[in-house]
Amino acid sequence: MTRTRRSSAENAVLSVLKATFQIFLNVLFYVIVIFVIIKAAKFASTFAYQVFGSVPVTKGVGQEKELIVTSGESTMQVANDLQTKGLIVNRYSFYVRAKLGKVNIKPGTYTISTSMDYDAIYSVLETGEKDDAASSAAVNES
Repeated sequence: MTRTRRSSAENAVLSVLKATFQIFLNVLFYVIVIFVIIKAAKFASTFAYQVFGSVPVTKGVGQEKELIVTSGESTMQVANDLQTKGLIVNRYSFYVRAKLGKVNIKPGTYTISTSMDYDAIYSVLETGEKDDAASSAAVNES
């Protein structure tokens, strides 16, 4: 078995190609890391604004929809219902803000507008309109 030796010129070209490829991979890695950091920061900023800012679905005149909260329904279930009906922007930010504000959602039938921000929705959900099917018991905090 004969082995061919590479010339010094070939070795130099291979080492330059190897170094170039390593630099390319390093640059690619850092670009991906920076991209992920920017996306995470944007997500965190948007989520924080939704939790602590005034976030209606629509500005101006909104569309009114009915929401029924039953006894025993959790805050997250109410948030899911609100997002499904298009009344809030994000169920998780609604849930976190409700927990931070110790909102006590009561069972009842409510009319909620898409122009209402979280504070307005919380104030409506805390009134607990009574009807025959719903008692004034608070919704589970889970």
